[in-house]
Amino acid sequence: MLPPEILDQIFSFLTTDKASLKACSSAHPVFFHIIQPYLFADVTISSIGDNLNGSFQTQELLTLLSENPHVSNYILHLKISIPEPSHHVAVLNTISTILHLPVRLTSISFIYQSYARSRILWNELPESFLTAFMTCLRLPSMKTVSLTNIRSLPLTIFDDFPNIKTIRLINVDVLPHSNWEFDVPQPPLQILSVFDCEGAELPQILFWARTRHLHSLEFRPQYPIDLSRIIIHCRAYFHSLTTLDLDFKGYCMFNSSMSLTSADSNTSQSRPLLGLSQARLFRMIVLLSHFI
Repeated sequence: MLPPEILDQIFSFLTTDKASLKACSSAHPVFFHIIQPYLFADVTISSIGDNLNGSFQTQELLTLLSENPHVSNYILHLKISIPEPSHHVAVLNTISTILHLPVRLTSISFIYQSYARSRILWNELPESFLTAFMTCLRLPSMKTVSLTNIRSLPLTIFDDFPNIKTIRLINVDVLPHSNWEFDVPQPPLQILSVFDCEGAELPQILFWARTRHLHSLEFRPQYPIDLSRIIIHCRAYFHSLTTLDLDFKGYCMFNSSMSLTSADSNTSQSRPLLGLSQARLFRMIVLLSHFI
């Protein structure tokens, strides 16, 4: 038999093929122990469990982790997808128990399933779940957080977590806050993705992110939005941006009085509207199918 490190290298190429990994793990006891970390690296909690794809029903995963505590150390990426019906409270209370078990999480995703794009109020989530979720954010290994279909999200929950480098907000509106402290340095944030939100949400989100030394902003609106407003806000709030990725998919208007350059009143020369120095690498990707 090949050395374990060679087998480990071979099985690492099957990380996206859970069915093949599961089949190989049952072929030999040595394979089983080598493959387990790959089998449980990506775990999804959903109402419809599918073990071959790393998806488990809530009670099913809780039983697995209770009977095999070592498995919780293999979970690196956790996605929580809960249904819209009212019984989600009981499900989340059970999930809160699970969230205390993995100690090596690098990413966590919470999705409120809604066919009508409705959002769940953040503060209406069970206290036990919110506490457990915040415990996950405090993990030194945590790097990426994604939230989908949330209403009145307090962005301050991400403060004081220097380990978090990427935040993704999908169909999320934020809780207005007028007392944000901008004199207090905040941990730097590498990537902020704002997808399928209303245009009115972006200024509020950017206002919060202005002290985070943001490197990359990804934005995809849900409704038509004025491109010039985005540029103005980016110029006002960020001098650290190296990437601005705007995907409007046709939901774009442009104020004809704006341009991507503006004149410097002192030198009468044009300068980039975002105010970035020439030494700074800046890449702007604008995907426009048409203007409306």
